Amino acid sequence: MNKFVFLSTLFIFFPQFTSAEPSYNFEAISGALQAEYQNQLKHNQRAKAQQRAKSKPRQKNRVKPKPPRKANQQRQAYRRLPANRTPAVRNNIPQEKPQIENFFKAASTGRTQYLAQLLQQNINVNSANQYRETALHMAAANGHYRTVIFLVSHGANIHLRTVKGWTALHHAVRFRQASIAQYLLQRGASPYQRTSDGLTAMDMAKNSNNKYLLQILEGSR
Repeated sequence: MNKFVFLSTLFIFFPQFTSAEPSYNFEAISGALQAEYQNQLKHNQRAKAQQRAKSKPRQKNRVKPKPPRKANQQRQAYRRLPANRTPAVRNNIPQEKPQIENFFKAASTGRTQYLAQLLQQNINVNSANQYRETALHMAAANGHYRTVIFLVSHGANIHLRTVKGWTALHHAVRFRQASIAQYLLQRGASPYQRTSDGLTAMDMAKNSNNKYLLQILEGSR
């Protein structure tokens, strides 16, 4: 386009070129310049389009992975079962073990109301773990006085022993839970029952140099 304008100005300001012999075809020159201008314009448009395409971030087509076939079969079998059945029943998982674990955890943390709900589901209050520890042992060791009273009032046996021969009173004395030890003594717990190591609750109190516990245990004789 610049060449075309330049030649046009030459023809305007220098008329001697027009009076020369007609040895040039100006129409052909003008057409060639127009064609060159169009080609340059298309070239610029293509360059701009390529620049815009490079500036845009490429979006990768993310293909969602298909779930395993076995998982699909389990999901379909799960949906075919009645809606009123719990997930544990659908998967043929016994519900008793998780409930007992929750029962022990509630006793250890002193959640008495939750213990009452679990007892309504026919859980044995004297259920024991692999070490033969009951909920009463756990509540006594962690100092949950109200939970101990609740368990004893609902049938917890204060004389049950662990694998090493510990009673709930041993746990209470070992962890210096004086009020719980006093309550268990009032309910008939013996301060002279020995563990597998030959220790009584009195021996544990003496070893801990806890005079208050000693007074409680000696006053129960």
